[in-house]
Amino acid sequence: MKIRPVLLALLLCSCHTKEARWQELSGIAIDLSRQGLYSEALGPATQSLVLAEQLFGPKDIRTAYTLDLLGTLRLRKGEFDQAEGLLKRAVALAQEELGSKDPKLARFVFDLAELRALQGRYDEAQELELKGLKALQAVYDEISSPVAAAYARLGALEIKWGRYEEAEHLLRRAQAINERIPEPDPGVQSMIAANMAERLLQQDDLERAQDQADRALGLTRLAGEYPPELAPVLVTEGSVLLGRGRLDEAEGSLLRAIGIYKRYPEANERNLVEANLRLAALQARRGRADDAEALYSRLLPAYERLVGYNHNALVREYLSVADHYKLAGKYDKAEAFYVTALSRHAEAPGAEEKDIPVTLMKLSELYKARGRADLAAGFRKRALEAAKRNAWR
Repeated sequence: MKIRPVLLALLLCSCHTKEARWQELSGIAIDLSRQGLYSEALGPATQSLVLAEQLFGPKDIRTAYTLDLLGTLRLRKGEFDQAEGLLKRAVALAQEELGSKDPKLARFVFDLAELRALQGRYDEAQELELKGLKALQAVYDEISSPVAAAYARLGALEIKWGRYEEAEHLLRRAQAINERIPEPDPGVQSMIAANMAERLLQQDDLERAQDQADRALGLTRLAGEYPPELAPVLVTEGSVLLGRGRLDEAEGSLLRAIGIYKRYPEANERNLVEANLRLAALQARRGRADDAEALYSRLLPAYERLVGYNHNALVREYLSVADHYKLAGKYDKAEAFYVTALSRHAEAPGAEEKDIPVTLMKLSELYKARGRADLAAGFRKRALEAAKRNAWR
């Protein structure tokens, strides 16, 4: 049957109108997402997916982009099960349509990698990040912003994993590439600097950590990032200032970050809890033990729920809380957190081994303060043996 020209024109017009509507809805969802307004973005993103599947079908790359958009919104809201189905479909469709060497594939695998990292499935996240890196390297020069960003992402993943030496190697590679690019991307530079600050903070190299944190903050502003991207950098800066004993400045940075998170409550609940935990540590440093303990008792259960899979993060937090209770003379509570940190470390594959002798030595000092010389000597011996084993690795 032949379609009359007028009818054909109307059908084409209808399709173009719907495609314009799909683009409009996608644009609205993306803009709201960048502002941290994830719930508000869900509606237009869901409508755009319905339109994409109607207009383009389940085998079109535009459908993959829309699946990815909706999946990342679910991820930001912490709805990991729904996000997983959407992001896996997006990756499978993108790989089928684009092939494994198309640089556009990187976007899809990076988003699924982010989900895997949040789920604590770091080995799978690393595999996906490497796949994205290879797709970029197949097209771009090694000395390019997309490749530098991929190395920086891998470094950030290793930081979350607790594998700081591997992270430093990757971040230095990203930094070396950036130094050879005529006009490097400030967003990538900021990511490198912020994660280098975290690495240096773990090494207690506070002066250099401060330089990197300041650099990250300036670059994030230069990149024109929305407040939800600025807040984590403020927390890093606050943590470094806290380590250096610059308590008023640290409090200012942390309160600014907390204010941003409260304005964008869906930006990341874990980030808000972590910022408040740093504030608790600051109150402890000020000698406000009751205020610090009130914050710890309220925040730690939430933190355990949010990062229960990330044993490395919990080890770090338990050590910080234990140090507070030890300084406050509450040795029973301090002992409980040190012991818990040790047990968690055994479940943290890839976490830095130096945490074990450090924790054992802290327990030795604790028992010495309590007049338990026998236990203090035993833990000191274990700490030295653990440190010796690490030296041979």
